[in-house]
Order: sequence, then structure tokens, then C-alpha cells
Amino acid sequence: MTPISYASAMSPRDRTSHLDDVDRVGTSNAVWFVFHSAEEGPHAGSSILTQPSPSPFEAIQYVRNRLGELSRLPNDWDGNGGVGASDRAHRSLLLALQAICDRRTVFPFLAPTGDGGVIAEWRASAERVEIECEADGTLHVYATTERGSVRIDDVWSDDVRRKTRRALLELSARVSRENPAWRRLFGR
Repeated sequence: MTPISYASAMSPRDRTSHLDDVDRVGTSNAVWFVFHSAEEGPHAGSSILTQPSPSPFEAIQYVRNRLGELSRLPNDWDGNGGVGASDRAHRSLLLALQAICDRRTVFPFLAPTGDGGVIAEWRASAERVEIECEADGTLHVYATTERGSVRIDDVWSDDVRRKTRRALLELSARVSRENPAWRRLFGR
């Protein structure tokens, strides 16, 4: 039986704006989303299980390509014994970015850590959001405000995901206002 999905009838913007109303569940082979209905309407009090639609993150191809490059780095690429990004780090970071990014998000700078991990980073003056993914797939988020004070410094969880999404959207809005041509930095 195919799961019913009212999310597929929503515009990408509506799906994105309802992200906090979604729980991701699944196994290593399949990821599903549980959409919790509003208090009113025909689906009041129900939940709908569905597979996700394609990511609204317009730079996902850039991210996939860059993560692939980082995964293929040769051993000792940095002269200090560095190794490329592990498959687990690659997958974990990609899933995290798909969960927090949308068409409004500025593209991240991606860099290897040298020990099989990857860092995704967004900066605008003192404001920044960093997601460090260790080789085993563990995610840690560090974010600062526009004034440089620490906003997030924690391991990935549902609460951290929501906070990171909010911080990233605020940073992206500021970058888009101040530099509407930011995509040129990424060859687009």
C-alpha cells in the first residue's frame, strides 16, 4: 500500500514552512517522514507517513559533488596523513543539510577535517553556522549571532536541528540582502 501524502499536494514553500511539524523516522535503507496534522480540518488529530519529496535545497547537486570530491581525496592529501571524507560522514552530512536547507539557503563551504570528517560552514562577518560531521557520522553544530556571541554549541538533535535551521535562514536572508550575487562564489 502506498502511503497517503498531503505533503505532495503542498507547494515546496509550504512543505518547507511546515518542517518543524515533521518527524523523520526510518532505517538505514529508507527514510520516512511523519506529518502531524493541524488541530483543524479533515485530518485533525492524525499523522501521515510518507517518503520525502526531492530536496528543495537548490544547491544539493553542488553539495553532492563536493562531498564526492572530499570522499575521493587520496591518503595523505594534506601531507599530514589526512584521509578523505568517510562514507558515513558523507551520508550523515547530506541528510542533515537536506533537513535544514531550502531554496533560500546560501550554499555552504565544505572542507575535509583530515580524519574522515567534513565541515559545512556559512559565514557573514561575525555570524556563522558550522556543522562538523565526524568520520563516524556524529554531527556537532556551532553557531554565533551577528554580534559573535554563541547561539548554538551542541550535538545534533531535533531541537538543535530546529535552532540550526532558524540560524541558517536568518544568516542566508542577511547574505541575500547584502550580496544578491552570492551564487557567483560557487560558479553559478
